[in-house]
Amino acid sequence: MATADELKTSLNSFFTSEDANTIAGYKTQYILQLINNKTPNEVVNTIHGFLINPTERFIKLFEASKKHIKTKNGLDPLKFSLEAYIVENPKFHNLFNDNAINKAKERLVQCGYTPQI
Repeated sequence: MATADELKTSLNSFFTSEDANTIAGYKTQYILQLINNKTPNEVVNTIHGFLINPTERFIKLFEASKKHIKTKNGLDPLKFSLEAYIVENPKFHNLFNDNAINKAKERLVQCGYTPQI
């Protein structure tokens, strides 16, 4: 079972990656501030809310995806949504309830993204 500390560390690493920072119109600074300015448990609670309800950041990533904008490595921008990150990393599922995970997965699929599990 993953801990909130492990999630915070993992997210920080993921959102500082080169691919995460090359998506047109999407800045990861907000996510990094969110991660670094909160306690691990606050990060989990905030992300839980994002999994339930789409955010402006998710919508921007979806719009980039619809325009077929890809990262340098050809990745779909939705890969860099918090929804995809959590859904594709089952080791963190214990930190969220099934409803949140399912809503995030459904949203991704409705937007044409197939989570890689």
